[in-house]
Amino acid sequence: MIIKLRQELEKQVDFYNFLKERNSSVEGHYSLIEVDNISLISDAAFKILNECGKVILKLNTCNGLSQEILEKLAINKEIIYQFTDELNEISYTFDDLCKIYDVLETFKCITDNAENNIHKIVMVCNIITWLVWYNEKGDQNNEYATEEDIIISRSLRGSFFEGKAVCLGVALTLKVILNYLGIETNIVGGYGENEHHAWNQVKDDVYYNLDLTFDWQAFLMDLEFANTLKSDEDFYKNHSTSVPWEDYSNLKRCSKSISNNEIRYYSKTIPESLRVFLKDNQSKGLNKLLEYRQYILDNNVPTIYK
Repeated sequence: MIIKLRQELEKQVDFYNFLKERNSSVEGHYSLIEVDNISLISDAAFKILNECGKVILKLNTCNGLSQEILEKLAINKEIIYQFTDELNEISYTFDDLCKIYDVLETFKCITDNAENNIHKIVMVCNIITWLVWYNEKGDQNNEYATEEDIIISRSLRGSFFEGKAVCLGVALTLKVILNYLGIETNIVGGYGENEHHAWNQVKDDVYYNLDLTFDWQAFLMDLEFANTLKSDEDFYKNHSTSVPWEDYSNLKRCSKSISNNEIRYYSKTIPESLRVFLKDNQSKGLNKLLEYRQYILDNNVPTIYK
């Protein structure tokens, strides 16, 4: 049985109780459960998850994930975790989910004193560009691309654990991290410089276009940010959404751009200790941030210089 969203899952609670009253097993009744925010699942619904054996729990984002939720999920070790925007349906274990949660909490810690959401977005982009590098072997247009690299580079596994990604993997990573920080973020697909491409739209007071893949070198080398937090007028000079297979019902109009100077100012607020750490751990994956988080805790390091 496939259950989507919290409301549909809750409808199954009565059926679950009906089976239990008759000493019937619920194992095998639920094969795929898909939810938008895991914190909205009731305790009764968690009983389904923890007693139905092997099941795929598909998450839209990591919103609502907490230590308490992880403790509830830990009961059933047979749960397989996936993310809805991973086209290759990469699977994660409970231990993987715990590590992803710890990395997200580290991003929250590092950006805790940010001046505003734009500051947080720029900080997150800066960190990603050091710890995750574009994987040419994962690019489907590359004749030397391997199937394994294509799959990994389009997933959270690539960016969080292996330090490699292509545009879709970057867009998915930004969506999950920024959503967790409370910033509305979507993935957009289309063309970039005449090739199939993916990027994000993010919301502060208004929506902005954000293509971190195209601005990778800008963050690493302090160049012009031509594709970060831009209006439609500025952004669609080298992007297009005119592809027939995408659903653009959620595409937002972006009327403003953030100036290059403002982005550069926020980009330079990374503490020196973090800057050194990022350079020492280039392309080793976002999971390496857990070592820096421990350093913060051990040495009482300020998260951001204001």
